[in-house]
Amino acid sequence: MAELVTMLSLVVLIIALTGLLGVVIFEIERRRKEIGIRKVNGATVKEILMLFNQKFAILIVISFVIASPIAYYIITNYFANFAYHCPVYWWIFAIVCAFTLIATALTVSAATFKAANGNPVNTLKTE
Repeated sequence: MAELVTMLSLVVLIIALTGLLGVVIFEIERRRKEIGIRKVNGATVKEILMLFNQKFAILIVISFVIASPIAYYIITNYFANFAYHCPVYWWIFAIVCAFTLIATALTVSAATFKAANGNPVNTLKTE
């Protein structure tokens, strides 16, 4: 059973990261000219990566702040129906948030790195 839960968790993680990658690629394509203009004006690749990572990190933190109390309430009410139950610790939620932030940062950085290293002339010549 533990192996099945682990495999299912990995599949869910891959599906979630694929969806995130799609959103990031859509956002990069929508803001490609902005990236080109920033590069022409002297922005570094690090600054462009930070721009996109900050946006998605803020969304993750807001989601965590909203979802954690709801998840805690649901879990405690579910465990209340059993004779024996384990406590729900706050650090479990913190670890999940940290892992989500790291996975999001890696996904966003990987997708943004290509656009940030591209030649800005190619994106701006259509204007």
